[in-house]
Amino acid sequence: GYPTVYREFMHNIIQAGVSSVVIPVPAPANIGSKMLAYLLDREDIPTADLIFIDGNHDYDDVRADIHNYFPLLSPNGLMFGDDFGWAGVKKAVTEFAGEHGMTVLSPGGRTWLMI
Repeated sequence: GYPTVYREFMHNIIQAGVSSVVIPVPAPANIGSKMLAYLLDREDIPTADLIFIDGNHDYDDVRADIHNYFPLLSPNGLMFGDDFGWAGVKKAVTEFAGEHGMTVLSPGGRTWLMI
């Protein structure tokens, strides 16, 4: 659950020496995107170079996550995620990429990357 996973995540971030460039957001995705958008609007944080999506596998939820987080990416930023084998994930990712003139790569069929 949350406390154990979050502590392990933070331990790994600190051990890797990237705590100054990783912003953990231990909140539901819709609230997290609003928090980050607020900080970005205030110029308290830069745009993101990488955003990893791994949430609910339902089409509407994946679509919302991509839609909410995409504006937070830097111009050359990358959005990628997990569970591309789930129908809802594949449909949402593929549609969003098509609407934005992007290509979806899925090496191994599990993860996905929009470029």
